[in-house]
Amino acid sequence: MKNENLFLSIVVAIISIVIIWWALKAALFIGWAIGGGIGVLIAILFLFGLLDLGWLFGLLAFIILFNFIFDLF
Repeated sequence: MKNENLFLSIVVAIISIVIIWWALKAALFIGWAIGGGIGVLIAILFLFGLLDLGWLFGLLAFIILFNFIFDLF
């Protein structure tokens, strides 16, 4: 029973690492696309678990909207 729990924990950890890695790459790419260090900062914060996914997307949406409004003027 203990071996099964250990195996399950390892599988979950690997999946989590892969998901975090892809989220980090996406955040870095979006940050690079926006063209500032803000996206990189968000990616670093996300990596250290200071931001959850909701905050991440909310902040990215705000930055994109802000850039769009800023480009109009």
